[in-house]
Amino acid sequence: MYCATSDFAKGCEWKSISKLLVNLLQIELGINGPWQEYEQAFQKIVTIVIPQLLEPLQADGRVLKPSLVHGDLWEENAAINLATGDPVVFDASAFYAHNEYELGTWRRKTIKFGRPFFNQYLRNMPPSEPVDQWDDRIRLYSLKFNLAHMIGWPGAPFVREE
Repeated sequence: MYCATSDFAKGCEWKSISKLLVNLLQIELGINGPWQEYEQAFQKIVTIVIPQLLEPLQADGRVLKPSLVHGDLWEENAAINLATGDPVVFDASAFYAHNEYELGTWRRKTIKFGRPFFNQYLRNMPPSEPVDQWDDRIRLYSLKFNLAHMIGWPGAPFVREE
């Protein structure tokens, strides 16, 4: 989910990532060609999975607080300042979103931010309620990064298989 409002005093107008994912899928299909089973499965994600995973975030009186996310945080966009030893992140495509969105890219097999990074993240930012859907939400958020990868590297069959 991402926040479509910049005036947080008025509250956040949350938008589901459905439209973004559908647009990326159309671009990806135009580049890599149709795949009927893939398209049918994707339609179920949009109509069934996304509502099941994202609507409970604000159910039962819960309020989802917008977080400024990097938008493309992975090992190639992070380093250590050699003079100070402080971490440095760069090449951001920052926007306000559900804080867990950031972890979607870390699910990709080619990303080296693995379990230790997830564990450290969770020490500082516990999962949103409902906690039992946390891993599924991260997997859902990873779709955006997978689609972007398929668009950027056309014809790479291993990417679609992920």
